[in-house]
Amino acid sequence: MSEQTFSQMSDQELKAYVLAHRSDAEALHIYLSRLDERPGEVHKFGDYSALENLLKDQSP
Repeated sequence: MSEQTFSQMSDQELKAYVLAHRSDAEALHIYLSRLDERPGEVHKFGDYSALENLLKDQSP
């Protein structure tokens, strides 16, 4: 998929895509960038437990 296609996806759609296509590094980087841009949320470098919790909490 292209970056333009990812930008058209909602956060939930992109998350679902990343979980279904774990080898797609481009999608993962775009999703992580979106998480980083969320106001009021801080994720320390190397703190992957926060990312894991976000993914679990947002699972459908």
